[in-house]
Amino acid sequence: MKRRTILLIILNFILIGGVIGYYFTIYIPELRTKKRIKPLLDAGLSLDEALDFDRNYRIYAPYNDTMIKLATYWVKSPQFVDKVVEKCKTWEDRFYVINEVVPFIDNPLTKEQAHKLIDEWYPSLFHECKKKNVNVIFGDVDGEGINNYEEIFKYKTDPLTADTDNDENTDYEEIFGWVKQLGDEINPGYIDPLIWSPIFEIKTSPDPYIDFEVYYFGRVFVAKARTQLWNFRWPIEDPGDECMYVHYLVGYIENGEWNFAEGFEDFVKTDVIKESGKYLEWSSYVKESTFNFNSYAYIKLFVVDNHPIFYVNITLTPEEDINNVVNLYVELGRKSNGYKWVAIKTRYGVLQKNMTYSGVEEYVGHYFVDKKIEKYDWIMGRAINDKASFALVFKSAKTIYPNNSIEYQDAISAIALDTSGHYDTIELHHILRKWWNSETLRSGLSYNMEYYIFISDEVGYDWIESLVDIVKSF
Repeated sequence: MKRRTILLIILNFILIGGVIGYYFTIYIPELRTKKRIKPLLDAGLSLDEALDFDRNYRIYAPYNDTMIKLATYWVKSPQFVDKVVEKCKTWEDRFYVINEVVPFIDNPLTKEQAHKLIDEWYPSLFHECKKKNVNVIFGDVDGEGINNYEEIFKYKTDPLTADTDNDENTDYEEIFGWVKQLGDEINPGYIDPLIWSPIFEIKTSPDPYIDFEVYYFGRVFVAKARTQLWNFRWPIEDPGDECMYVHYLVGYIENGEWNFAEGFEDFVKTDVIKESGKYLEWSSYVKESTFNFNSYAYIKLFVVDNHPIFYVNITLTPEEDINNVVNLYVELGRKSNGYKWVAIKTRYGVLQKNMTYSGVEEYVGHYFVDKKIEKYDWIMGRAINDKASFALVFKSAKTIYPNNSIEYQDAISAIALDTSGHYDTIELHHILRKWWNSETLRSGLSYNMEYYIFISDEVGYDWIESLVDIVKSF
C-alpha cells in the first residue's frame, strides 16, 4: 500500500511537470508566436504562410509595416524575395526592386526571367530606372521607343543604350524602320519586319574544305562547304550543336538496295552575292559527274522578328536520265543528338510525334509518310537539348520542261527520320515513290523547289505561323 502511494505521488509529479513544461515550452511560445504574427494574418497571410515566413526570417520583435509588406511579397515569390534581400544591401533598395518586379512575375515575367533581371541587370538598370522614374519592366529607360522587357527578352538589345550596335540608327529604327526588304527598294507605308541584329558578315575560312563562314553576333553561324552541304549552328553559343543541310538528294534503287546521290564530288562553284548587312545572298553550283546532274541553289539569309530565316531556291537538272528514283528531297539533319520531338502542319491541323533517344545508332522509323503538306505548311523538330527549334516551310515545287512550260505540285510529302538520336532529319520530298513504283528523272527537265528554313529557341508552333504570315508578304 505504501509503495503504491509513493508511485502515485511520483506519477502526479511527472504529470504536473509535463503540464508545466508544455505550458512554458510550447503553449506560451505558441501564444507569443500567434500574437506576434497576428499582423501577418491581418494582412491576408494564412497561418502556414505566416509561420513559414516567421521561421525563414527569424522575426522575434513585433512586426512593423516594412516586414508585413515584405511578407506579402515573400508569399508571392519566396525564392526571388530571398535573393533580393541577399543581394541588395539596403531596405530601400530591396523594396524598390521587389516592388518593380514581383507584381509582374507570371505576367509577363517568368520566374526565370525575374531571376535573370536581378542577376544581370542589378544595379545598373534598376538604379537608372529609379533615377529617371520609369518602371523597370514596362518603362523605356533609354527613350528610343521599346520597353525594357522587350529589349531584354524579345529583341536582345541593350535597354540602357538607344543604339545597341552603335551604327547611328536607334534600336527602334532598326526594328521598326523602313529599310531595304530582301533587296527591294523602300516601300512607303510598309513597316519592315527585319529587326535589329549585329549585321551578318561573310568571311573566308582557313579550312580548305570550307568556301566561307557566316558570322552572326560575332560568331560562326553558317559554314558553307565546297559541296551542296552547309552546316549551321543554333544557338550559336554552343559550338557542338549543329544542323547539316544539303540542297537536293536523289534517292534511287540499285541491286535491290536504297542509295543516294548528294553532289559531293567534282566541280563546285560558290558565288557570294551580298557578303554583309541585314541579309546575305549566295549561290552554289555543283556538277555531279557520277550521276551526271547539275544542282544549283540560291540562298538568302535574313532575320525576321529575331528569328534567322533562310530562303532557298534549288534546281536539279539531269544531263541524262536517272532511273529507279524513289526520292528527290531536301533534309535538315541534327548532328548533335537528334530531335526531341517533331511535328507537321497540314490543312487538317498539327500532328506531333515524340522521337526516341538511346545514344545508339539505329533506324527506328519514318514518320508522317502518308501526310501531304501544301504551300506554307511545314515540318519542324525540337532539338533534344531543348534549346532550339527548326522548321522547313514549303513554298513551291515544280517541273520545268524544255519548252519552258511548268508543271506545279500543289502538295508534297514531309517526313521525319528517327535514328534514335544519331542523325535525325526532317525532310521535304519533291518525289516520294514506293520501291516497286520508281520514277525516272528525265534529261532536259529541271526539278525546282522553293522553301524556307525557320530557326528559333521557342517551344511549340505559334512562332512558325507568325513568321509564315510575314514571309507570305514577300
